[in-house]
Amino acid sequence: ESKRLNGIVEDFLSLARPSTQPRTTIDWGELINSVAQMIMLETDKKEVETHLDLCDDCSVSGVADELRKALWNLLHNASAATDRGGRIGIGLKSGSGAAVLTIDDSGSGIAPEALSRVFEPWFTTKSGGTGLGLAITHRIVHDHDGTIEISSPVPGTDKGTRVIVRLPLSERSS
Repeated sequence: ESKRLNGIVEDFLSLARPSTQPRTTIDWGELINSVAQMIMLETDKKEVETHLDLCDDCSVSGVADELRKALWNLLHNASAATDRGGRIGIGLKSGSGAAVLTIDDSGSGIAPEALSRVFEPWFTTKSGGTGLGLAITHRIVHDHDGTIEISSPVPGTDKGTRVIVRLPLSERSS
């Protein structure tokens, strides 16, 4: 219980205090791939197919630890929402000066009344959830001059959730 409470306090502090670490040029595709490999340890146990389609040279300027945390939250949510035999798609492409990350899952989706509240601190539909993960992710993306959108169901289907994160490409990728 002590560890769980400590985690909640750390999450709350993360939400309240943006990172003071300096920004560097990050290979966004490489970072996505490394976090996806960790998530696949969860998804493989559930026989969830995880498909990666990542562009080369999609560098962004940012704090790697912060972006890793945001990405972990998004992929962990997709994994938790997807039942045995389901699918998670992770795509990264570049265009119009932005690196565009798309995460689709084949889970049951988010209820319409909850969709508008997913970035609110303390709002959760998960038993045992703190409601801080997506609020922290939202803060991190915006601190990196990006945008995040969530839609449910995945367009063209009747289930699942799609998350789109847009981050400005660094000078190296432009």
